Amino acid sequence: MALTGCRNSYSDFKKYHILKKEMFTQDDDEYYIYIYSTTCTVCKQIEEEVVDYANKAIKDSSYINIYFLNLGDKINNSGIKCATNETCDMDFLGADSYAKVKIQGPPCLIKIKDGKVVSIFDGKTKIKNQLAL
Repeated sequence: MALTGCRNSYSDFKKYHILKKEMFTQDDDEYYIYIYSTTCTVCKQIEEEVVDYANKAIKDSSYINIYFLNLGDKINNSGIKCATNETCDMDFLGADSYAKVKIQGPPCLIKIKDGKVVSIFDGKTKIKNQLAL
């Protein structure tokens, strides 16, 4: 049995990929931004779960929409990941612009509500637990 319209990888969600400058400009009152990289091994490990959640969110309005931000797009999305010599404490709750968002590295799931960061989930376990709701 073939499922039509089912998406199986991050790249299948082109419509839901955003750039860092679009992080706080989505029409939804509440949404997730999933920050990943195509070269991140942990991102690959949880790809199935994240994609499964994204498919559910597209079909069922009771799920919070999820948008994808690829750190591999260094031209448009650089500066979100802390530089090697930079202290990165992931303390950007309440941020309302991409310039205030700094992560240690992918994967990272950010929940935005009413134009501000309200939750940050970094790492495989925290992300999987949050999306299992």
